[in-house]
Amino acid sequence: MSIISCRVCPLPKFSWANSEEVWELMHRKDKSQARNALMLQRHPGLQPRMRSILLDWLTEVCEVYRLHRETNYLAIDFIDRYLSSQTQVPKQSLQLIGITCLFIASKIEEIYPPKLSEFAYVTDGACSDDEIIIKELVILKALNWDLYPMTINSWLSIYMQLYSVFEKENKAERRGRKRRKICKEADSSKDDYFMIPIYSSYFFAQIAHLIDLCVLDIGCLRFPYNVIATSALYHFTNEEIVNQCTSLCISDIKDCIIWMTPFAMVVREEGFEIPKFQKIADMSETIPNLQSHTADLSLLDKAHKKQVELDANNNKKVVSACPMTPVSCHDPLLNILTPPKSHSKRK
Repeated sequence: MSIISCRVCPLPKFSWANSEEVWELMHRKDKSQARNALMLQRHPGLQPRMRSILLDWLTEVCEVYRLHRETNYLAIDFIDRYLSSQTQVPKQSLQLIGITCLFIASKIEEIYPPKLSEFAYVTDGACSDDEIIIKELVILKALNWDLYPMTINSWLSIYMQLYSVFEKENKAERRGRKRRKICKEADSSKDDYFMIPIYSSYFFAQIAHLIDLCVLDIGCLRFPYNVIATSALYHFTNEEIVNQCTSLCISDIKDCIIWMTPFAMVVREEGFEIPKFQKIADMSETIPNLQSHTADLSLLDKAHKKQVELDANNNKKVVSACPMTPVSCHDPLLNILTPPKSHSKRK
């Protein structure tokens, strides 16, 4: 999918790098690490719902062990890129692939990652320590050791920071004050100002919740990560903000916006309450960078039903290269992919 920027780089000028080069590098990395939207054609034994179940399980594991959102999205990227590079992967190998990718991601992103034995433990005996270690090297070679993608979570974080900066500037301008031209200045204080998150934790968590739901569906593979993050931002804001913060035109992301619509509708209908984990329950601020399991298979199933309703109302069928497959809550894989409860984790 070719995406054309409709405006200049929205990043502020940095003292430590050329912001335009940084922006270009981010987009280049997004394109070079693309996943194959038709990857399951290379794996006759796999179905879209198997991927959904696997990712739902990994998200729950992340919540139980309080892993970061970026860790989860790195694992998802590794899984999709690995499957895109392989052929004839049996369904019996999915759990090993998934837990190994999470193991790799946690060593990259977490300060105190769970031990190898913990990852084997959550598979309930399906994967041993040795199997994970062996599979780790196989996956790393398949990924060509390219382990630092621009994930959807990374794009969303940048967009949210830009949104907050522009909102502050716009408010100051509306009050008659001189607008701070943050994108024109390059002193270190401006660098620090941009690098420290200033966006609303709750607003970020709301949009991230929508993205968490969308990535469970294999249709997300049709779109680059920055387009998915931009489309999610659009569903919570408007065209003007999207143009200002992302350098993308609505015409560039129209297909993704349409695809994401039933997911956004379900999120709005079901509502969202940001989770507060037990260890931070006494804190006034929530921590949106920890992965939560608020978007699950039941919510995905509702989004699929909403898509059917929208198609019926429009009296037409949406043709998709990666059709959505309803996830059965009674699939036998669900009985296998069950992480431990928080109180039953191994010490």
